[in-house]
Amino acid sequence: MVEVTDVYGVTRNYGEGNDARDAQKNADRDKALLEAAQSGDFSAVTANVNPSDRKDVISQANAILKKVNALQGVQTGDYSGASADAPMLYDHDDYERTLGSGASDGQQKGYAVYDSFTEPDGTQYLAVAGKNSSFIQKINPDGTTERVERVSFKSRSRGKRYKQVGAVTKRFNEFKEVYLLLLTLILKLLLKLLLKQQYQT
Repeated sequence: MVEVTDVYGVTRNYGEGNDARDAQKNADRDKALLEAAQSGDFSAVTANVNPSDRKDVISQANAILKKVNALQGVQTGDYSGASADAPMLYDHDDYERTLGSGASDGQQKGYAVYDSFTEPDGTQYLAVAGKNSSFIQKINPDGTTERVERVSFKSRSRGKRYKQVGAVTKRFNEFKEVYLLLLTLILKLLLKLLLKQQYQT
């Protein structure tokens, strides 16, 4: 048996022969496309491509990068970098179902992360949205999770992911502003106490 791991971290077993060679060839090609998209230099992957096909190759490379980035959170637990333009899957790894072509009915289903920030101790806060609901989720350093807040919607917003995304990212920005304000106040208080202690000594 031959093991082949693709750019998304999925390992499959193949028997000796053409299937294994073709799978490895495709994996190597996708890796080259991913590296090109990550660097922004597509010269190597378009060197032997007809000019009319160059845009297609670049589009394929960017699509691979988008999917790899979308899988980062569920694969590593790190959701930093998630945004409305570059969402990351939440609690599952079915890219096509949530951010791709959709489920069997053509509807995108499942949750994704559209913004995040991390505290110094590693605690993460995520803006999570799906087709019918959205919420702010907390991931503690030990991996346990807590629902911080569910964002409320009018009934007509249900079934429309873009409205869920817009609402939760707006609320998440407000959440971050309050957090940063409280953090600033705490730091100022600690500094004041420290200066007072130094003055007394």
